[in-house]
Amino acid sequence: MLGELYEDKKARYVASSSKTLKKDKCKGKADKTPSPLSSPPSSSSSSSSSAESETEKKPKKTSLLKLDVKFELPIYDGEMNPEKLDNWIKHLEVSCCIQNISNDKTKIQLDTLKMGGTTLIWWEIKTQIDVKRKGKVISSWSKFLKALRKQLYPLG
Repeated sequence: MLGELYEDKKARYVASSSKTLKKDKCKGKADKTPSPLSSPPSSSSSSSSSAESETEKKPKKTSLLKLDVKFELPIYDGEMNPEKLDNWIKHLEVSCCIQNISNDKTKIQLDTLKMGGTTLIWWEIKTQIDVKRKGKVISSWSKFLKALRKQLYPLG
């Protein structure tokens, strides 16, 4: 019964592929793809066919989805609103994650580009003071966030 079904399906495939082959030859192209039904299924398997089937079963490594998306990050103007500040920080962290930015200095530079109003004025003054006192600017992401929250969270 199974053999009859296989032979019927194979005959239909050969008939349809011969029509396609004739059409391709008219265009100067020949179909060189082997038939997926070239040999009937067998219950016994040899060592070479099992090795081939193992390599076919292994998924090929594919690259991750690469997005080329442009989006605007909000500018934080220094409003004394902890929820707004936390949302701004989350937006920036997600943006860094999507763009594969893991370097703390780069994250801080990106954040300073999105500062406005009193936040930007505070950051400029803070960096000048840090350079005079310590000889360097904050380069740790956690220290940056701590200083930002200390300055911009309302009291209480």
